Amino acid sequence: MVELIDIQRLHIQPLSSSSKRQMYIITCDDRHFEVSQPVAELVKMLKAKKSIEEISQKLSQKKGEKFSPSKIEELIDTYINPILEANGKKVNSYIWLKKDFISDKTLRPLTNLLSHLFKPEVVAVVTACILIGQGYLFIYATDAWTVGGNTFSFTSFLFAGVLFFLSIIFHELGHASACRYYGITHGHIGVGLYLHFPVFYADVSNIWKLKRGQRVVVDLAGIYFQLVFLLPVILAWSITGDAKLKYVVFAINLSFLFDLNPFFRFDGYWVVTDLLGIANLRQRTNEAISYIMKKLRGQAITKTPYLFKINNREKYVFIGYVILSNLFFGYYILYRMPVFLYNFGKTVPDDLQLLFSSYKTGTPFNFDLLGSVLVQLAFILLSFYILIKISVRIRRYTTDKIL
Repeated sequence: MVELIDIQRLHIQPLSSSSKRQMYIITCDDRHFEVSQPVAELVKMLKAKKSIEEISQKLSQKKGEKFSPSKIEELIDTYINPILEANGKKVNSYIWLKKDFISDKTLRPLTNLLSHLFKPEVVAVVTACILIGQGYLFIYATDAWTVGGNTFSFTSFLFAGVLFFLSIIFHELGHASACRYYGITHGHIGVGLYLHFPVFYADVSNIWKLKRGQRVVVDLAGIYFQLVFLLPVILAWSITGDAKLKYVVFAINLSFLFDLNPFFRFDGYWVVTDLLGIANLRQRTNEAISYIMKKLRGQAITKTPYLFKINNREKYVFIGYVILSNLFFGYYILYRMPVFLYNFGKTVPDDLQLLFSSYKTGTPFNFDLLGSVLVQLAFILLSFYILIKISVRIRRYTTDKIL
């Protein structure tokens, strides 16, 4: 049975979502849970230190049906105790081997200062500067598309890498600073692995306390900060014409374009999540697909999918997202992956041999070729990861069918 001292750890507030019914967020220490209004009301009554008998009488009067004390205890065991017991347990995360390296306490003075970049008048000025800088680089600078990686020394390559690394840290500072601007706390900045790629992240889990529009701002804040980071780099390049600065500009632009992909769990995915107001978007997508497959097979449907619990406008956009995401992964798995594997086997062994030969003979190192090989190696790791995930899902489905 839940203890009153435990129930006080729970904090409740409305969740801004596209659900037809008002949903709530229950926060237990550093964990957040989406619950319905009846569960939220039950928690509020328990926090008010009402006895089980009092709650039974009040709910019976309010709902017009009998809620016995044993029924109340059953509801607590089903919906509230799992929340209390979940705290401290390991959270399943799409990022694994996570390692924090900048604490929230260290970040706080910096994010308090940088939060001023989200003031409307500052955003207007900074955005104008970004458009001018990017426009100058890609439109008026006629040699902007020529990077010339073969002329790079190792020192130049290292310098460009350090600048790119700093831009990524600044990206994460953007997410954390946006939280400070909206008056919620942020966590640490860390590094981990996602799809076998090293990724940096900022703990902004308190974002669920914000309205949907504010959450979108936090989602895009990292890219906004990377664009701010680019301004002095573009200015320095326009003055010096240094090729390695131009290389950094291109690398950063490509990185945030990749971040906007709405199908992998990068910034674009969270933007779609908050625009639609659907938490656990990937799970809801799989849920919708499972519902359609069961309908087509004439199987019994025991649970109404979330698709039918949201407003019509978001429902139709969500259906479009489900279709596009499946077309994207179908195109990737059935076409791009086979083509890539063929080209990988045809070219990469020779490229690696050429790189090793350059290293042994001391000839100028081709960093463009090295970058191409590294991208292809990362891509093949991603391909194997997706194939493994699909195999596990198919095996799980066939096992469920047998049982």
